[in-house]
Amino acid sequence: MFTLFKNTGEFVCIHHGPEEQIIENLADDVLYVEGAYPSHEYDFSSGVPVKVESNDYFDEVRIHRNSLLAGSDWTQMVDSPLTDSQKAEWASYRQALRDITQSDPVVWPTPPVL
Repeated sequence: MFTLFKNTGEFVCIHHGPEEQIIENLADDVLYVEGAYPSHEYDFSSGVPVKVESNDYFDEVRIHRNSLLAGSDWTQMVDSPLTDSQKAEWASYRQALRDITQSDPVVWPTPPVL
């Protein structure tokens, strides 16, 4: 198992396949490290996973929210394979993520089905 993240510190995904598969398909701006490091628990901005120590519940919510937003950025790109209605559904989901800290308790929105 490997955790992939961009050299900017943005979480990409946790990959459950072999390392060779990562190496074959690795983008120039993506790094990886062996192990599972969930984006809501780790910060990757230093180039390695660092455990996030936070006493603020909403800091942890924001970290997880930001990783979900980063993981769905592709849905809003011009060359995305989604239809206009699918893009609109994803845009609504992404707005709900941006608004997540306005509710207590936090209720995570469900991503649209692909």
